[in-house]
Amino acid sequence: MTTRIREGRYCDATTILRQIGGTTVMAVTGGRYGVIRDSEQEVIGVQLICSSNRTVEVTLSFMDTYTVRRYRTVVRGERRGDDIVEYEATDIYCDQLSDVVYTAGCWK
Repeated sequence: MTTRIREGRYCDATTILRQIGGTTVMAVTGGRYGVIRDSEQEVIGVQLICSSNRTVEVTLSFMDTYTVRRYRTVVRGERRGDDIVEYEATDIYCDQLSDVVYTAGCWK
Protein backbone atom coordinates (compact mmCIF):
# COMPACT_ATOMS: atom_id res chain seq x y z
CA MET A 1 0.00 0.00 0.00
CA THR A 2 1.30 3.46 -0.85
CA THR A 3 1.33 6.28 1.62
CA ARG A 4 0.32 9.78 0.72
CA ILE A 5 2.95 12.48 0.95
CA ARG A 6 1.67 14.84 3.56
CA GLU A 7 3.68 17.92 4.16
CA GLY A 8 2.65 21.46 4.80
CA ARG A 9 2.39 24.26 7.27
CA TYR A 10 0.37 24.27 10.46
CA CYS A 11 -3.09 25.72 9.95
CA ASP A 12 -6.55 25.79 11.46
CA ALA A 13 -8.93 23.35 9.76
CA THR A 14 -11.98 25.51 10.42
CA THR A 15 -10.33 28.43 8.61
CA ILE A 16 -9.82 26.27 5.53
CA LEU A 17 -13.42 25.07 5.66
CA ARG A 18 -14.65 28.67 5.90
CA GLN A 19 -12.48 29.67 2.94
CA ILE A 20 -13.86 26.78 0.89
CA GLY A 21 -17.40 27.69 1.93
CA GLY A 22 -20.14 25.61 3.49
CA THR A 23 -22.09 25.27 0.24
CA THR A 24 -19.07 23.86 -1.61
CA VAL A 25 -18.23 21.48 1.24
CA MET A 26 -21.81 20.18 1.21
CA ALA A 27 -21.84 19.87 -2.60
CA VAL A 28 -18.58 17.93 -2.73
CA THR A 29 -18.92 15.73 0.35
CA GLY A 30 -22.34 15.97 1.90
CA GLY A 31 -20.65 17.35 5.02
CA ARG A 32 -18.09 14.58 5.66
CA TYR A 33 -14.58 15.76 6.32
CA GLY A 34 -11.54 15.11 8.47
CA VAL A 35 -8.24 16.76 9.29
CA ILE A 36 -4.84 15.95 7.79
CA ARG A 37 -1.89 15.73 10.15
CA ASP A 38 1.81 15.65 9.39
CA SER A 39 4.37 13.34 10.98
CA GLU A 40 4.47 15.55 14.09
CA GLN A 41 0.67 15.34 14.44
CA GLU A 42 0.08 19.00 13.60
CA VAL A 43 -2.96 19.86 11.48
CA ILE A 44 -1.88 20.86 7.96
CA GLY A 45 -5.16 20.61 6.04
CA VAL A 46 -8.56 19.04 5.56
CA GLN A 47 -9.73 15.88 3.84
CA LEU A 48 -13.11 16.05 2.11
CA ILE A 49 -14.54 12.55 1.84
CA CYS A 50 -16.36 12.03 -1.46
CA SER A 51 -18.12 8.95 -2.76
CA SER A 52 -16.70 6.24 -5.04
CA ASN A 53 -13.50 5.76 -3.02
CA ARG A 54 -12.36 9.32 -3.67
CA THR A 55 -11.16 12.07 -1.36
CA VAL A 56 -10.20 15.69 -1.96
CA GLU A 57 -7.36 16.95 0.21
CA VAL A 58 -6.54 20.60 0.81
CA THR A 59 -3.22 21.39 2.49
CA LEU A 60 -1.53 24.68 3.31
CA SER A 61 1.92 24.90 1.73
CA PHE A 62 4.90 26.73 3.16
CA MET A 63 4.39 29.58 0.65
CA ASP A 64 0.94 30.44 2.15
CA THR A 65 -0.88 28.93 -0.81
CA TYR A 66 -2.95 25.77 -0.95
CA THR A 67 -2.49 22.45 -2.71
CA VAL A 68 -5.64 20.59 -3.74
CA ARG A 69 -5.50 16.90 -4.71
CA ARG A 70 -8.17 14.34 -5.54
CA TYR A 71 -7.22 10.76 -4.70
CA ARG A 72 -8.87 7.55 -5.80
CA THR A 73 -8.27 4.44 -3.72
CA VAL A 74 -7.99 1.23 -5.75
CA VAL A 75 -10.30 -1.43 -4.34
CA ARG A 76 -9.64 -4.37 -6.68
CA GLY A 77 -6.73 -6.14 -8.31
CA GLU A 78 -3.03 -6.15 -7.61
CA ARG A 79 -2.93 -2.44 -6.72
CA ARG A 80 -5.63 -2.78 -4.08
CA GLY A 81 -5.19 -0.13 -1.41
CA ASP A 82 -3.03 2.17 -3.56
CA ASP A 83 -3.93 5.84 -3.81
CA ILE A 84 -3.89 7.39 -7.27
CA VAL A 85 -3.75 11.15 -7.75
CA GLU A 86 -6.48 12.00 -10.26
CA TYR A 87 -6.33 15.78 -9.96
CA GLU A 88 -3.79 18.20 -8.56
CA ALA A 89 -3.68 21.99 -8.37
CA THR A 90 -0.88 23.87 -6.64
CA ASP A 91 -0.30 27.50 -5.66
CA ILE A 92 -3.99 28.19 -5.03
CA TYR A 93 -4.87 31.40 -3.20
CA CYS A 94 -7.68 31.52 -0.65
CA ASP A 95 -10.04 33.42 -2.97
CA GLN A 96 -9.69 30.64 -5.60
CA LEU A 97 -10.05 27.77 -3.17
CA SER A 98 -13.80 27.21 -3.42
CA ASP A 99 -13.78 26.92 -7.23
CA VAL A 100 -10.76 24.62 -7.30
CA VAL A 101 -12.18 22.32 -4.62
CA TYR A 102 -15.48 22.10 -6.48
CA THR A 103 -13.62 21.26 -9.71
CA ALA A 104 -11.59 18.61 -7.90
CA GLY A 105 -14.78 17.11 -6.50
CA CYS A 106 -16.21 16.59 -10.00
CA TRP A 107 -15.15 13.55 -12.02
CA LYS A 108 -16.41 11.14 -14.69
